[in-house]
Amino acid sequence: MKSIIKIFALVRPLYWLIATISAFTLVNGVLAIVTPIILGQIVDLIIKNSQAASPEFQNEVLARLILTLTTSIAYLLLSSVIQRLGDLLAAKVRKLLTEKFYSQAMQLPQKYYDNEVSGKILNQLNRGIVSIQNFMNTVTNFIAPTIFQAIFTVAVVAFYSLPIAFVLLLIFPVYIGLSAFSSARWGKKELMKNKIEDSLRGRIQEVIANIKLVRGFNNQTPEKDYVSSSLLGINQIYHKQSNEFHILDFLRELTLYVLIFTTIVLLINNASLGIITVGTVVILIQFIDRVRQSLFGMSYIIGQVQMAEAGSKEYIELLNLEPISPDQIDYVKTPKLERAKIEFKDVSFAYGDSPVINNINFTLNEGQTVALVGPSGAGKTTIINLILKFYEPKSGELLLNGIPYSNYHTNTIRDNVALVFQETELFSTTIRENVAYGLADATEAEIIAALKLANAWDFVTSMPEGINTAIGERGVRLSGGQRQKIQIARAIIKDAPILVLDEATSSLDSKSEAEVQTAIDQLRNKRLVLIVAHRFSTIQNADQIIVLADHQVIDSGTPQDLAARPGIYADLLKYQVEGNKKLLSKYELR
Repeated sequence: MKSIIKIFALVRPLYWLIATISAFTLVNGVLAIVTPIILGQIVDLIIKNSQAASPEFQNEVLARLILTLTTSIAYLLLSSVIQRLGDLLAAKVRKLLTEKFYSQAMQLPQKYYDNEVSGKILNQLNRGIVSIQNFMNTVTNFIAPTIFQAIFTVAVVAFYSLPIAFVLLLIFPVYIGLSAFSSARWGKKELMKNKIEDSLRGRIQEVIANIKLVRGFNNQTPEKDYVSSSLLGINQIYHKQSNEFHILDFLRELTLYVLIFTTIVLLINNASLGIITVGTVVILIQFIDRVRQSLFGMSYIIGQVQMAEAGSKEYIELLNLEPISPDQIDYVKTPKLERAKIEFKDVSFAYGDSPVINNINFTLNEGQTVALVGPSGAGKTTIINLILKFYEPKSGELLLNGIPYSNYHTNTIRDNVALVFQETELFSTTIRENVAYGLADATEAEIIAALKLANAWDFVTSMPEGINTAIGERGVRLSGGQRQKIQIARAIIKDAPILVLDEATSSLDSKSEAEVQTAIDQLRNKRLVLIVAHRFSTIQNADQIIVLADHQVIDSGTPQDLAARPGIYADLLKYQVEGNKKLLSKYELR
């Protein structure tokens, strides 16, 4: 029931609408029970006056029939209003829950995404919203009217016959108990199915995103087998669910029919003894049927509660995760910094129990181009993640312009950093939108100017729709060099004092690298530029190089200084130069 309480807390802004629908549904429940009582009274009137019909009698019967028609029309009209309000509630619940989920997702720490698959997250989002939405519809359309109808029905039956009402009361605990037991067992297996399905959906999305890889290694059959195996596992659990449900459902319905049959026998016996009238029999038979409807409604409610518990579990767990930092809330945009100087003081960081950097110290001065060099796993990308506040140091601190990072809002830091990634971080929309992602209110002239500075304008003008050309998922319709130039244009238009280049040219051919390098040079003016690169051609013009190894800074200096003394930098440079010499010699190019 904890999840149900949390669900009600989530939809607090919609309480007014839920209360309105519940009130209308309650009124409709009252209208629905008026007709059986009036019809029973009409039957008694007819029996009493069958020998001597009079105008007064006919008028009275007509008046009751008109009342019945009026209440039926009112019931129909109110039902339409309730259904329309239900649609409104469904739309508002979907919007509210999606916004809550998306807002929380934007604030979760980076390590959450490092450990989760996007397809799995989206599947949990969809399942959570659907299950909560269905549950709220149940709350408004079934719970209040069903409970009210059950109480009112038993009260009316008790007014006419206490023994029959007592038998009807026996039905409720037995039927509801069996329903709760059945739904609880169903819910446990539903959680098992959800776990398999989340993994399956995540895998399917990964396969689609990496379809070239799958086809290139001819792994279509193993991937299809994985899907088939997962679906088989889901079906096996479902078959067990179905078997248990139908066995328990048979016992539940058998109990219901036996007890209802008992009430009908009592009813017929009382009528034959003259204890109740024929009209009362008509009334009670209809109300006994309404008891059956109420029980079916309660069974449905219990099932929906279990479905909501199982379906919303991961959704609620995600909402309960701690955001990256409390300063994500109430951000007020501040002017960009005119200069930027970053200092690392005794900074350490680890992924779980695996240390990445340990007590490192260095300074990145304004206007400098600084390169991070070192073997894979030395912590270069981790340093960038710390600068961007994707992660927090385990110990030590970062300073920006002499002020501790903790004094800055996270968004303030990121507003002052422009990024060019190694991976193609682009959206499937147009070139215009991808470039303007760095500046939301960018004009067309500013976008074109950024593309020109990034050496991208020539290829953009050759595209079918120019800057309005859609580039496909992750820029699939562009070449590697073109994608990088779009990223650079996005960084140019942001015009931030700090520029971070994370292996921005590592995946390019030499010609594309030279073109992108020229575009990058347009960005360096008066900025603090931090470059992560393995190619020494990318960092040959750096003002300072910081060498990382064994979780520490082991050396630093200008490219000339480091090349002149023994060390990792000199070794890496030597390997690259000798490799180039061998290549030139092989093709007799000197």
